[in-house]
Amino acid sequence: MHEVVNKRSRGTLLAAIWVKLLVPLACCHLAAADTRSAPVPRVFASTDGYYWVRVTPKPDRRGSLRESELTVTRSDALTGKEISVGTINLKFVPARVIVSNQGQLVCLNDYYSPGFGECVTVLGSDGVPTVRKKLENMLTRAEIRENVSETVSSRDWDRDACFAFSADELVITTRWGKRIAIPLTPKEVDK
Repeated sequence: MHEVVNKRSRGTLLAAIWVKLLVPLACCHLAAADTRSAPVPRVFASTDGYYWVRVTPKPDRRGSLRESELTVTRSDALTGKEISVGTINLKFVPARVIVSNQGQLVCLNDYYSPGFGECVTVLGSDGVPTVRKKLENMLTRAEIRENVSETVSSRDWDRDACFAFSADELVITTRWGKRIAIPLTPKEVDK
């Protein structure tokens, strides 16, 4: 009788140890699903190839790569030589930059939290944001819930979306067919 109780106690003890070891590992695995590697320099170009922007992540005051420098360059149509247009410093690292054939820049998402905060930032010719849009100001809650895959730190709203510039706006057509028109000129900050 004493032996049966002892074996049962050992089994309970071993099960408790396994649970204590495996539960933290499972939690770490879930958290790791949303981790991102450090951003690296990337280049985005206009559809005609005459304008391009190099996004270079820069360390903030704490040393994290949370800021960026955008170096805008264009090609001279006659000579083909590269001409520096300017440099823009941002307080975030854009996950993607859409470049118009006229050199207009539109930043999509923050690299570290896509779909949260400002999802669309239109930069003026001086590099100052002229239009800022949050996801909730472009899509309804129902559209976000039904069409946007979401994790702890990202909302994948722009996957497979089409982007097109018109004279005064950027038109985004989502993968489910919603058309979003973003004005390129007015100062507009959504709260």
